[in-house]
Amino acid sequence: MLVAGALTVGQSGQPGVISTDPTTPPVLRCAGYGGDCATYEPSAHKKDAQVLPDAVTYNPSFPNLVPADTVSKLVDSARVFTSCPTEAQAQGFVVIDLPSDTIRCKFTGGTDFNSATAPGFVIMRKGTLEFAGNGQFYGLILHLNEAGRNVAVGSPNCVEVTGTLNIFGGVVVEGKCGLYISGNARLTFSPNNMNFSVTGVAGLVQNTWRELPAP
Repeated sequence: MLVAGALTVGQSGQPGVISTDPTTPPVLRCAGYGGDCATYEPSAHKKDAQVLPDAVTYNPSFPNLVPADTVSKLVDSARVFTSCPTEAQAQGFVVIDLPSDTIRCKFTGGTDFNSATAPGFVIMRKGTLEFAGNGQFYGLILHLNEAGRNVAVGSPNCVEVTGTLNIFGGVVVEGKCGLYISGNARLTFSPNNMNFSVTGVAGLVQNTWRELPAP
C-alpha cells in the first residue's frame, strides 16, 4: 500500500521498487505523472519499470486515508516519543511527536523493525522520517503531516527511504507531502503485515480506513 502527496524514486534501472496488487494501487494526491507529482520509470520501460503494476491513481482531492478518530485510537495504543527514538525503541506501536517540523529522525543501522508474525506501525506527526540503513520493516509507516507540508512547492519529503530497507506492508503520507525512495530500498504491499489490532480498534486496522479508489 502506498498513499502520499507525491512519489519520487531516486534510482534508475532498479525494477520493482514498489510492488502492490491490482486491487490496491498506489494513490497520489497530485495531478499526474511527472513534475513535482511522480518521478519513476513507468511500465513503458518494461525491463526497468519501478512501480508494479503501473496503475497509480492520481487524485488531488483524495482525503486523508486514516480518519481522525482512528488516528486517536492508534495513538492511545502506542508508546509516544517527543524526540527521535532509537531503532531498538521504534518497535511495535510507536508515535513520534516532535516539537518542530524541521527535525529529521534518521535510522542508519541494520535493524529489523517488527516481524512478519508481529507487525507494527510508526506514526510520525511532523518532521522527516528517514530510513538510511538496511534490514526489514514489517507493518505500516504513517506520517500525519500535521504541519501541512506541500512537496509541490519545494518542501522536503515527509518519508525518505535512502538505504536498502525492505518494507513489507505500507507507507501512508497524509496531505500533499511525499515519499522519496532510492538506493536498493523496496516497498512491497503485504496485507498480512498490516493485519494488526490495537486497543479500541477491533479487527483489521485497515478496515477502519477510507476505501481506496478502484483501479
